Amino acid sequence: MKLQKKLRIKKPFSRAGILFLALITFASACGDSKEYSEDDPSSTMSDSSETSSGVSDVDEGEDEHDTSSEGSHPEIGEGEDEDDTFTEDTEDEAIECPWDVGWKSASSTGGGVGSSAWGTGSSLLEDARLGAHDDYDRFVLEFKSGDPIPTSYNIMWLAVEHTGAEGVLDVASPAGDVFLEIGVGASYMSSNANAPYFTGPYRITAPLLVNVQEAVSVGASDGRITWQLGSNEANGFRVFELEDPSRIVIDVCISDTSTTKGEDCIDSGMPPGLCGALFDYTGGYTGAHGEHEELFGSGECPTVPELTATAFRTTSYFADLDGDGDNEEAFTYYETYEEGMYLRVINGSDKIDHLLATGAYVPDGNAVIGAIDLQSDENPELFVSSQGGSPGSPLSVSLFQVEDCELVEIKRNGTESIFSFSIGYASAAGMGYGVDCVSDAPVLKTLHSYPGSSTPPVTTWLWTRTTHELLSDNTMEEISISDEFSGSEVPWSRGFNSCDFE
Repeated sequence: MKLQKKLRIKKPFSRAGILFLALITFASACGDSKEYSEDDPSSTMSDSSETSSGVSDVDEGEDEHDTSSEGSHPEIGEGEDEDDTFTEDTEDEAIECPWDVGWKSASSTGGGVGSSAWGTGSSLLEDARLGAHDDYDRFVLEFKSGDPIPTSYNIMWLAVEHTGAEGVLDVASPAGDVFLEIGVGASYMSSNANAPYFTGPYRITAPLLVNVQEAVSVGASDGRITWQLGSNEANGFRVFELEDPSRIVIDVCISDTSTTKGEDCIDSGMPPGLCGALFDYTGGYTGAHGEHEELFGSGECPTVPELTATAFRTTSYFADLDGDGDNEEAFTYYETYEEGMYLRVINGSDKIDHLLATGAYVPDGNAVIGAIDLQSDENPELFVSSQGGSPGSPLSVSLFQVEDCELVEIKRNGTESIFSFSIGYASAAGMGYGVDCVSDAPVLKTLHSYPGSSTPPVTTWLWTRTTHELLSDNTMEEISISDEFSGSEVPWSRGFNSCDFE
C-alpha cells in the first residue's frame, strides 16, 4: 500500500505581515507586471487562481478544465481562506499531496484527439511564467490568442540538467538539484516570419518559490520547444490544460513524503535506470518489468566515458528502442566542438555512442526528434537531426536503429550514403521542407516547396513529394517523385505532418 504524501498546512501571517510582503513583492515586480501581478492573492490548491506570486489567470472553473489523470484526487488546501497568500510553517497538521512523480504526457492526461507525447505543433508561445502557492509551485505556458492548446506535450523528472545553445535559448543551466523537463509541440517562431514571435524571458524565477527555483528554456526545434524547472526535490506534480487563452499548467508539490516514488516512476514508463538515479531505487519492484530489477541492459557493451559537468547535451527522448519492454534514453551531446557532436543511447548499464558531426555546426540543430516503428518489428527507427544551421534554417534528419551495442544509420538502398531529409524553412531562398508519415506503412513522403515567382509577394507556391520506403534490409529506397503541384498555399511544410512518435 502506498504511504500518503504529506504536506504541512501553513498558518497565515497577520494582515500587517501580508501588506509588508505584498509591498516587497510589488517592488521586486516593477518592470514586469505580467510576471509579478498582484491581481489575485489567492494561492491554495482549492482556489482557482493561476498566479505568478499572484497572477490571476486560472478562472473559478479551473478544476472543470483539469484534464490531468490526477484530477480525481482531493485538492491540497481544500477549505483554506483564499486571502491567505503569504504563509509560514507553524502548524504540524499534515495533508496529502495528491499527485505522483510519474511521467505525464498529453495522451496520459486526456489531452484530446490526436494527443501524443513527442509530436510537433504550430501554436506560438505567448508567455511563460512561474508562481508561488502555499503548497505547490506553478509553471504556465500561454499560447497566442486563437491558437489551440498543443496536442503534444511530455513532462518528466530528470536527474541531469540540459543547457541550450547560443541564440534564442538560455546557455546556463537552471538552478536546482533535479529537473522537471517540459517538452511541448509548439514554436517560438511563426512560419511566415524570420524573427522569433516569443522573445523571452527564457529564464524565469519568482518571489516565494519553495521547491522550484527557476524555469529555463533549454531546447527548440522545428515545431517543438523544451523548458526545464530546476527544483530542490523530485515531487509529485500534475498537468492540466486551460482555454481562453490556451495554456498548459504544471503544479509541483512543495513537499512529498511518498516512499513509492521509484515504483510510480517505473510504472509511468520511465527508464528504470533513470528512476534509480532520481529516487535511489534499487529493488522491491514487482511490476511489469520486475525481471530487470537487478540488472538493466546487458552490461556487455564497450565502456564509454561519462559526461563531464561542462558537456553540452540536448533534451532527452525516451522510448523502447530494442523491444525489451523497457524504455531507453537518447540524446545528443558534445564535450568540445573539436571532439564533435555524438548521439548517445542509454540502456540501463549500457551506453552507446555514435559520432554525428565534426567541424562547424550549430549545437541546437542536433537533437533527438522521436522514434517510429516503421516496419512494425519492435525495433523503432530513431529520428535525429544530425546537422543544423542558424535558427530558422532547415535541419537535416537521419534515421538510426539500435542493434546490440551499436547505433546503425539507415542508408540509401544500393549505396553507402546515409539517408537523410530536410525539415524546416530556408528563409533566404524561400524554400520549405517537411515529411509526411504514411500510417501503418514503412513509408515516408518528403516535401520540397518553393515560390512560384521570384518577386514578392508570393501568390503561388510550387511543390513536389518524394516517396521513400524502408526495406527489409533496413535501407531506404526512393520509390517515386510526384509531378510538380501548384497552389496558393503549401499543403504542409516546416515539420512533421502525420508522424506520430512513440
